[in-house]
Amino acid sequence: MIENLIKHGMRISNMDECLEALSTINYYRLSTYWFHFKIELGGGDYRFIDGLDFQTVLAHHEFDRKLRNLVLQGTEIIEIALRQSLSSYLALSHGAFGHQDSSIFEDPANWKQSIQKMLNDYHKSREEFAKHFQVKYSEHLLPPVWVSMELASFGTLSHFYANIKSAEGRGIISKKFDLDEVVLTSFLRHLTIVRNICAHHARLWNRRFPIKMKLPNNVPTEVRALLNREASAMGRIYNSIVVMDYVLKVVRPDFELLHRFEELLNNFPQIDPAALGHKRKFLAE
Repeated sequence: MIENLIKHGMRISNMDECLEALSTINYYRLSTYWFHFKIELGGGDYRFIDGLDFQTVLAHHEFDRKLRNLVLQGTEIIEIALRQSLSSYLALSHGAFGHQDSSIFEDPANWKQSIQKMLNDYHKSREEFAKHFQVKYSEHLLPPVWVSMELASFGTLSHFYANIKSAEGRGIISKKFDLDEVVLTSFLRHLTIVRNICAHHARLWNRRFPIKMKLPNNVPTEVRALLNREASAMGRIYNSIVVMDYVLKVVRPDFELLHRFEELLNNFPQIDPAALGHKRKFLAE
């Protein structure tokens, strides 16, 4: 593996570090980080850009690991807040088992699919409260909404919210996140993908997401100024972090996601901010 990297022009300044890394990190996992630095020569051949060092590749891998952990922490806070908001709205407006009433949802097929996923999560759950309800209230298909939402995946929560028929109802929930309901629907759908990427230890750095969220306009001027609306930034993680930070300031003001992200970026001058959709110029220049 090392011979192949050297053959294509990568510099190995610390052989022991390289050997250790390739013994613990899959070669093809690392290749997702050096792919960005390849120059195609045709006929399947390539070389790396001049001066590329294996340590630079490792720095990108480590930055990405820390970025995923940071984003996952923020996503967890938003997910928990969404569970509570959905539970409160459905219980107060439609009763303890409102989530089982298909008439309050726009798309019956989508609702049925969400309920099936919720059933699967409920019966597979090892949580004590789920087991307790299964034994004591076996006559119910699902537990009350405040229990069911606690067991549902982020994706299911996102679908439940988007499928609520009443725009007023969606608005009651979206106000808790200080976003309009159209933007929140788009944001949750996008964040589901981001969360799954983080949970499966996949790459956030230099990734374009297939589902791009709608950027908010009805937010404070300072937040709008942070967003990068250039075409090259769309679908990248920076705008996701800006909107996440805005939402987190509503539900958990002490977390400071954007500040932590900027600190992380400062600690890795090898990282090109543009690969994240950031407005910054390349710090290493």
